[in-house]
Parts: sequence; structure tokens; C-alpha cells
Amino acid sequence: MQVSMELRENGWVINFVFTDPWTIQELAPYMAEDQKLRDQSPHPVHMMLNLTNAKRLPQGAISLRHNSPDLNHPTAGHIVLIGTNSFVRSVSETVFRLSRVTRFKIVATEAEGWEYLREFIGDSASDQAE
Repeated sequence: MQVSMELRENGWVINFVFTDPWTIQELAPYMAEDQKLRDQSPHPVHMMLNLTNAKRLPQGAISLRHNSPDLNHPTAGHIVLIGTNSFVRSVSETVFRLSRVTRFKIVATEAEGWEYLREFIGDSASDQAE
């Protein structure tokens, strides 16, 4: 399997890892699980996409903007893309623009991604405790 998904940070982050070659079909079961996790969450759920080992996007990747809970769900939080090349970065930025999503960041390393997301997790967790 070239796509993996893991819930991290006590339910605050869905972490995807993609390795070439991956397909949209491999992602489909994870989209359903992603939706279920978000439906059950009382707080925002952020997403980390690790594309360090994915140098291309499969055919149809732009269509993901229509049914991705990471973009459209009421609990959709911030999105971090890690390690993208210029092609993947351009396509990803286009998908976010078409989806009218502004809460995303592209970073070079996983450490940068976690640092960025943990700021939002800390702020949100504090708000929920009050």
C-alpha cells in the first residue's frame, strides 16, 4: 500500500503518508475513515500530508477537492504539505485555491509541519478547556 493514514496528537491530526506510485483508488478507503473520524470529533481536525516520497500526483488528483473531508467538513482544520516538489506544490496550490481553502502551509520537513500544527492544536485545546 502506497498510502497510509494515522490519527495523531490525541485526535487532532490526521497524518497521511504517500509513496510513489500511489493512486486515487488507494486513497478512497481512507477518505471514508477520515469522514468518520471528523463526524465524531468535537474539535477541529488538522491534516498533514507527507509527500516526501511522492514526486507525482495520480490522474484525477484535482478532483479530490470535491469530496475531501479535509477540505469540506465542518471540523476541517489547517493542512500541511511536507516535502513537495515544484509540480506537486503547484497542483496542490491550485486545488486549495479552487476549493477556497486558505488555511494551508507547505513546508520542507516533517518537524516544521508539526511545529506549525501544534500551535493550532494548543490554541484550540485551550479554547475547549475554557
